[in-house]
Amino acid sequence: MKTISLQANPELELAWRQLGDSIVTFYFEKARVEYLESLAKTIAMRSSSWVQASLHLDYLGSYIGNCDSTVDMSVTKVGNTSFTLSFRLYQQGDLRVTGNCVLVNIDHSSNRPAQLSSLQRQVLDREVLSFYRMQDASHKAVGQAHND
Repeated sequence: MKTISLQANPELELAWRQLGDSIVTFYFEKARVEYLESLAKTIAMRSSSWVQASLHLDYLGSYIGNCDSTVDMSVTKVGNTSFTLSFRLYQQGDLRVTGNCVLVNIDHSSNRPAQLSSLQRQVLDREVLSFYRMQDASHKAVGQAHND
């Protein structure tokens, strides 16, 4: 056993606080994998090689460590070789984080972006519609809450 004494260090405390933000990225990645697995049952998502080209997060409230989270996630845009996944993370019923990432389909042989198949585009486009229906419902619910 070793005992270590540490003096308060504002820079170190700031670094540990930032770890909470990294944890949100980890949960987003975990949810993304689960979401893509659910799509793989419908289309050949596994046969494609997806590379994350970008990741954007907006913190709308403090992320609470050691607290269960719920993530709403869906495709919000479909391109020729890529698609955008958007998500909302809730804790204790409050929206804490929103974000999105762009996933690009890569051809293994050329290591270049590859066109989405027509079946992939069809399923991904359907996901876009379901997300915006969900978003409309949440905006209506928020509007009702503010009117009370």
